[in-house]
Amino acid sequence: MRKTKILLWVLLTPVCLLLALVAYVMLVNAFDVKPPDASDLVVARLNLEDADNAYTHFLKAADHTYWPTNSSATEIREDQALLATVAQSNHAAFVLLKQGVEYDVYQTAMPTTTSVLVPHIQPFLTLGRALVLKCSYELNIGQFDAAIESALVLTRFGWLMADGNSTLIEYLVGVSIYGMGLTRCEKLSQDDRMTVAQLRRLGHELGQYAGRGQALRRAFFGEYQFTLVATEELQTGNSCIEDFMNIKRHRVLSFIGRRVLHENRTAHLYSDFYRTMAKNSLLVYADMDLADFTSLKSDRLSNIGLLLRPNPVGRILFVITVPSMESTLSHVCYTEMHASAVRVLVACHAYKRERGELPETLDQLVPAYLDAVPRDPYDGKPMRYSKSKAIIYAVGVDLVDSNGSIKPTNPKFEGLTREWHMHGEDIVFELYPK
Repeated sequence: MRKTKILLWVLLTPVCLLLALVAYVMLVNAFDVKPPDASDLVVARLNLEDADNAYTHFLKAADHTYWPTNSSATEIREDQALLATVAQSNHAAFVLLKQGVEYDVYQTAMPTTTSVLVPHIQPFLTLGRALVLKCSYELNIGQFDAAIESALVLTRFGWLMADGNSTLIEYLVGVSIYGMGLTRCEKLSQDDRMTVAQLRRLGHELGQYAGRGQALRRAFFGEYQFTLVATEELQTGNSCIEDFMNIKRHRVLSFIGRRVLHENRTAHLYSDFYRTMAKNSLLVYADMDLADFTSLKSDRLSNIGLLLRPNPVGRILFVITVPSMESTLSHVCYTEMHASAVRVLVACHAYKRERGELPETLDQLVPAYLDAVPRDPYDGKPMRYSKSKAIIYAVGVDLVDSNGSIKPTNPKFEGLTREWHMHGEDIVFELYPK
């Protein structure tokens, strides 16, 4: 009899503890808090006709884009006949794209569901890559004015998309296309066949993209609005936390999850995070308060304390979905540096064409070739330059001037091409291709 009682206690104790834990979790999650004041996180929207929206024209251009099946960009570039085919077959798409970049505003609808996200991303990337190939083709056959036009259209295409984004992913893809255009402008500036007039045109057009602007700040606001959509879907049962964790749905977990999700507490987490991100997005890297990010994303899915605090599902959602903090902010610094460096490269080459040698300092480019020497977006000081090494550089996230060293900060980047130079000790751009 005694053994039976002991066995019952052994069996019942875990069950009782589990029930007590469930009861505790339900109790601490019985009440939500007041919603946050997020009036400063609202994305400004324009009342815009479709015909006046660059996005409308970009969609039409993407619908006309031709890309050879099972062919990579490298394979196409190495096959001159195929390169010519891609450049010529996309004529209609490029005409529509050029019409689109003549507008000043790009605006897409804010996401209303988590099930369908920015379906135009891949078509726009393909359109951008096709225009890169067209620019390469024009450069190969010596059509420099046409190549300049293609590079500038590509640059503005990406810039408009990034500037008018509605979500972070749209911003990042826009920046990627923008970077394609900047790289083509960089290649053009390094070609000895470019005339001074062509270099000056390139520099003048690129001048409109000086500075960082509000694009990333807008992306963070859009991400906050998207999190409200995700939280509402969890509350109504249209989605469940398992969807965000990429695991199989479980009916009981989904039911309990909706009961322990606090919509307002979750909104507080996200509003604090994205407000801090937005504030830092306007600063140079040295002035960013990265400690704020560490405290905001301190929870871990493996921490049992996460389940014992109010709003465990909201906290799990937060940990899963917020972007990488330092990499996102360092990326915007790199994008600013890339744009500034290309403008300086163009100015240096124009200076050399007219005066026979590179400038001793970047100050000699002002005001004839540049309005001002751009800042290093990492430490806020003037951009670095070495005439003897023929390089322009920034200090990078370590904030240490390593005299233009491209030594990778991580061994895994050893031997990779210069496209990975954002991972070097300094962020370096060469005046002459290597």
